[in-house]
Amino acid sequence: MKNTERKLLVVYVILPLVILSFSLGALMLFSDSNSNSLDLKLSRAFSTLTAKPVSLMSPDTSGDLFNEMNSVRDIFTEFNEDYGSRLSINVATGSSATLTRMQTYISTTERMHLAAHGTWNSAEGPKIAMYGGYLTTQAVVPWSLTNGMCKFIYLSACNAMGHDGILDTRLVDRLLIKTSAQAVIGFKDAVNIVAATLLSQSFWGFHVAYTYIGGISSDTSFTNSINRIQNKINLINSIAGIAAAVAVGWLVELASSGIGSAFLAALLAEIISGPMLALLMGQVQDTLNSWELIGTNVPGLYWPSGGGGGGGKPPVNVID
Repeated sequence: MKNTERKLLVVYVILPLVILSFSLGALMLFSDSNSNSLDLKLSRAFSTLTAKPVSLMSPDTSGDLFNEMNSVRDIFTEFNEDYGSRLSINVATGSSATLTRMQTYISTTERMHLAAHGTWNSAEGPKIAMYGGYLTTQAVVPWSLTNGMCKFIYLSACNAMGHDGILDTRLVDRLLIKTSAQAVIGFKDAVNIVAATLLSQSFWGFHVAYTYIGGISSDTSFTNSINRIQNKINLINSIAGIAAAVAVGWLVELASSGIGSAFLAALLAEIISGPMLALLMGQVQDTLNSWELIGTNVPGLYWPSGGGGGGGKPPVNVID
């Protein structure tokens, strides 16, 4: 089942009140079934390519942060289901989500997503809770992972890049110096889980699963994600008296995976009034404003055509 169909299923079953507002869009999406079949036929040429390793971590085994991480995992899983097992998905949760395992994943996987609780203090700077310890600037000092595979790290944690909107790159700078990572995403404030999920869903959808060939660069994925979520915020805020259910449906539609859609729908189920919606949109805007990308532009994960590698080109970095 394609991603668009999964999202429609979630929206129409969990949020029946938005059926009317999406009726035209639904008809258009279902009309793309022939195009989806073509994508599947084209993807057969890529089915024998070597799987690229990616990693996901969370010291939680349930709750919002675990579900946010699991929503990203579902993007990777659906990509494998649709186009062949081209991602080797490595997951560490609970007691496995240690600093030692993080170092292993930086050495052996090409992209990393970490969902954890973060804080900030003036002495240490950003401080992210792992199982049995904390990811801090000082914790990274003894690392020697510049020959690792990982080129990009996504820190889905409050205050990973500062506090109260003030940028603090001590942890990120140390990661860029001591590991193979060329770029890191994080937040410079406490964040709203709805907005954090929207951003991670959008970014990884662009960076890994943009087309059947693969993803687009980190810079363009970051810019596209900001634009598409800001445009949705602006649209919702521009319609006086918009029904909360309609706005919620539009937000859920931004998810890039079935589990992501379901998680967002569950988070947003209590948004039933205008004042509650206005409060949520303010929090989403604040989280968007605190999202930062530090480092150099990293190409998206993609698989060259021709089987066995060689001869192919990455997806065009189209600004959405």
